[in-house]
Amino acid sequence: MVLWFGAIAWGQPLYDASSLLRIVNDTQSLRMHRFGTNLPTLPISAYQQAASGTVATGLDGRVGWGVGVFDIGIEELYAAINEEESHVGLSPVNYTRILKGAPCSNQRQVMMHLPIPMLSNRWWVTIQGTNPVIRTKSHGQMAELTWQAIKDQKQFTLDATSFTYTKDSVWVTESQGAWLLIRLDETHTLGEYHAWSDPGGYVPAGLASSLSATGIEDTFQAMRSFAKENREQCHFDWPKSE
Repeated sequence: MVLWFGAIAWGQPLYDASSLLRIVNDTQSLRMHRFGTNLPTLPISAYQQAASGTVATGLDGRVGWGVGVFDIGIEELYAAINEEESHVGLSPVNYTRILKGAPCSNQRQVMMHLPIPMLSNRWWVTIQGTNPVIRTKSHGQMAELTWQAIKDQKQFTLDATSFTYTKDSVWVTESQGAWLLIRLDETHTLGEYHAWSDPGGYVPAGLASSLSATGIEDTFQAMRSFAKENREQCHFDWPKSE
């Protein structure tokens, strides 16, 4: 997918750049505990742009990424990004269903459906990972949500309603990504997002570009708004920060 590059203002307050960079540097060694794959290399300028109150975005190979500072505590933000069934309406995805596992649980299976005007719609099933290891190793300063598409239909079972969304739609078997959150202070969290997918089938390059040009900016904006208003939050075992 083609992404919009650069720094995008999203009305966030400034955060001290030197403090942000120090925290990123101090937590660098903990990244060895990440479960996400195809991790992009993020430039220092992306963190500087995030500190200035913008969402920095870019492309590393085929992997799109974004970095921004949320004026939300890490526990509240992490709960919000794990509630995918409540995200319908926040993105172009028009149907989401947990097929296996409880909401917010580790290794749950989640189906999503994406309508694409004038083209075949897309659907996929991912395994969502909550990576309890990095929360423990970082004493609650970091959290990660990962997703990986399931490539074998024998590994999941669609309910009757979910099955109706597969009709005349292309099954996407290549999709992966992650959110990494870093606690900056009690009310600010650094968010790093990356994603990659192969939509399969036929998608004209120009249309793919227009569909996803502001995808990452919209993702950050929507997640901030949702987290601010979220009342039914996931509950995780959250280690106390040092």
